[in-house]
Amino acid sequence: MQVPIDQLVQEFLINGYVVFEDFIPSSKAEALHAELLPMLERVRARNSRVLSGDLDSGRGRVTEPLRYKIETPWRMPFFDPALYENATVLQLLERLWGSSDFLISDYISYHPCPGCGVMNWHRDGELFAANVVLPAFPSLSLKVALVDTNERNGSFELLPSTHHCGVPELSHVPGSGGGDSLNRLIESGRYPSRMRLNLKRGSAYICDARVIHRGTPNRSDHARMELDIGYRLAWYDPRNHPIGMMSRDFEELSERGKQLLSLSRRLEDLN
Repeated sequence: MQVPIDQLVQEFLINGYVVFEDFIPSSKAEALHAELLPMLERVRARNSRVLSGDLDSGRGRVTEPLRYKIETPWRMPFFDPALYENATVLQLLERLWGSSDFLISDYISYHPCPGCGVMNWHRDGELFAANVVLPAFPSLSLKVALVDTNERNGSFELLPSTHHCGVPELSHVPGSGGGDSLNRLIESGRYPSRMRLNLKRGSAYICDARVIHRGTPNRSDHARMELDIGYRLAWYDPRNHPIGMMSRDFEELSERGKQLLSLSRRLEDLN
């Protein structure tokens, strides 16, 4: 049953995240998984912290031990509009941001592999000013589960509603240092809302970048594959991974698709 858009908006504004059950069919998630698996193996074999490799066969890097990020090539099944141009997702973003002037900033996938450990508690987005918070962060990512996620394979753990907290001491961002103090603060305290997002394959979620969260250990025999499509307001310019596509592919996009993907690079211009 489709959740009314008003309810999704309120859930996001209050909780800092929203889930789309059965976002894509399980068979489509399987096809995406099968396409990514050989790419993951090539990226794992290199095990480099520097982005390397061929886009078509597997360009990516290790972000933390046994955690990998891969850039998504613009080919089927990845360039299905059902993934990046979903009407409900776009309507939700328009409502949250009060604008339709937003773009797709990157298109990647994350792969916490067997044996990876727990991450530090952190935020992905920095505060713009101490004790000042916007209703929604100007850059949000749609994350699509390509396998069933659970405590065994390291599902996403979060503290809902922490996007409302503008206290600077809670603003650890990966790579900025100081993660130990935030870990101690959370691990020593009592937070009844602390939860795991255990999703079915093909379900998806959007989480505010300021929600405090972490990746958990993968004790299974498979990678917890997750597709990640980043959207951002046009005025906000974070680090991103521009999508590369041929001009003919761009011209075949819908008008909305062309607007969303206006940051994409033309591959023939790079040769």
